[in-house]
Amino acid sequence: MSEPRITINGLSPRQVKMLDVMWNLQTPEDYFEWYESLTEPMQRQADILQRMLILAMSDEMVTEDRRDYQEAREVLGKFTLRGHI
Repeated sequence: MSEPRITINGLSPRQVKMLDVMWNLQTPEDYFEWYESLTEPMQRQADILQRMLILAMSDEMVTEDRRDYQEAREVLGKFTLRGHI
């Protein structure tokens, strides 16, 4: 399975770097250790970026689900009477 590709537009270079760090942490414990090492303003930035990442991932999942749903409708359409689906 390929690694998910997430795009968030409008980020500063610093925000991109912070997201790269967040993405590459291996465990929740690693994340919390890193998070606790940040200053309070940087923790707020990490919170915002985390929420943006969650929203971007959710959006990607919904898009994939729509694609799957369309494919299912096309397949099911072959087995129904015209005009009934």
